[in-house]
Amino acid sequence: YDRIKMSSRPWAGELRKPFMNYAVPAATGMCLLSILYLEPGLYPATVKSFLMALLFNSETLLQLVFYAAWGAHIMEAFYSVYILHINELLNVSNGLSWFLSTLALGFPSLGRLLHCVRKINKAL
Repeated sequence: YDRIKMSSRPWAGELRKPFMNYAVPAATGMCLLSILYLEPGLYPATVKSFLMALLFNSETLLQLVFYAAWGAHIMEAFYSVYILHINELLNVSNGLSWFLSTLALGFPSLGRLLHCVRKINKAL
């Protein structure tokens, strides 16, 4: 069946804008993890040794957490586009917005998308 156009839906604006309530902690965590792994010369050796002792026991664990975190974010980003597609809500602008938001922020963004989709499906 054919759905109503996006512009005639009262909740369309909510779907176009990913909720950024948890943006700062999620983005900060991913940035610090990436910097710690990819740019070890960016900060003094004492800072790296402190962070490694506090958070990770070895370089191998840091590497594992880095790849697992980015792998999870990439899978969540593709899943967000899939959710939009199966609910017939996918267009270029909101698909790209949700993909990039979920890639950067992970589960907080995906959780907001799932909340919006449940709300939309209830309204229909």
